[in-house]
Amino acid sequence: MIFLSYFNTVDFATIFGEDYQKAMTFCTTHKSEIETKAKTYKIPANQLTAIVFPELIRYSTFQNFFETKALEYVYVQQGSTVADFSIGHFQMKPSFVEALEGAIIEDEHLKKHFHHLLIPTSYTLSQQREIRLKRLQELSWQLDYLCCFYVLVNQKFETTLSSLNSQEQLKFLATAYNTGFHKSSERIERAMHQASYPYGSKYPEDQQYIYAAVAWDYYQQQ
Repeated sequence: MIFLSYFNTVDFATIFGEDYQKAMTFCTTHKSEIETKAKTYKIPANQLTAIVFPELIRYSTFQNFFETKALEYVYVQQGSTVADFSIGHFQMKPSFVEALEGAIIEDEHLKKHFHHLLIPTSYTLSQQREIRLKRLQELSWQLDYLCCFYVLVNQKFETTLSSLNSQEQLKFLATAYNTGFHKSSERIERAMHQASYPYGSKYPEDQQYIYAAVAWDYYQQQ
């Protein structure tokens, strides 16, 4: 168990250095755009930025460009089961968006607010994938997807979230974004205390940090 004090003692700004500052600059530069989008869906903008802030830290323009270009063709032709990769500042994967689209189709509340995220089925699967990739490379669309995720998770885990305090709620949301909203609340709560950032679960925990801790650290600074 990672005790709460952990969230208040780690100096992430120093640990991640220039990458942390770049993430801060991104949030400042796009503050108005983020707040406008959040207001549209009646969502707290400071929670949205906190949820994705760890992704902003490890985002690399250079790496994103070349990895995306190398995998785009495979994804368009064969789908996310063959090629699934992180795109853009929020490091969203095609499978993440596909899952959101599936949730929108099945839920009337989500459909009411996010119907525009659905890609017409009149397009072929390859065309749908091309459209999805193009959207993922634009901040405005990624913000729409992020807002959809936020509404979906708050709706899906309403009971769990209502039992948590404000700090734990933010940590839960950030962890759900990082590990997958399709997982159970129990699994997400366990992951809230696992150090797998920024390299993933295959790397030793003693060399990593907790995703939710980084998100909470930034949230407190806003």
